[in-house]
Formats: sequence, structure tokens, C-alpha cells
Amino acid sequence: MKSGMVSSIEHQICRKKLYMYGLTEVLREEIKNSHLVANPGCYPTSVELPLVPLIKIGLIHSLYFSFTQGIPH
Repeated sequence: MKSGMVSSIEHQICRKKLYMYGLTEVLREEIKNSHLVANPGCYPTSVELPLVPLIKIGLIHSLYFSFTQGIPH
């Protein structure tokens, strides 16, 4: 899937925390303690990483983004 909610990148944790989805740059400690880890692809990561500091200080509360691949302009 090539869309997501940036504000949810820190909240996608399974109940038992055995499985983790997120950016290692943001969730390093939680990922260390997980058994299985999945990370966002290159499109979501390219949007999420530059926005993480703005999310952490509260300037962005939520954001929806969508990507399309393989369609000529």
C-alpha cells in the first residue's frame, strides 16, 4: 500500500509488542524488543522522515498522503 497516516507511525504496535511496524529512526527502542519487524516502503518513508520532527513538536497532527506509480505524466 502506498498511502498512510503520518501521525500513526508511532502507534502501530501489536497488543503483545511481538510484531512491530514503523521506522527504525523513530521507533528504535520498540523495534529492538520485537520479534518480527516490518517497515514502510520507500514512498511513505520519503514523506514520513522529514515530517517526524514537526509531528513530535505538535505542528502536524495528521496527514494523508497517496502515491501513484507507473503512470506517465
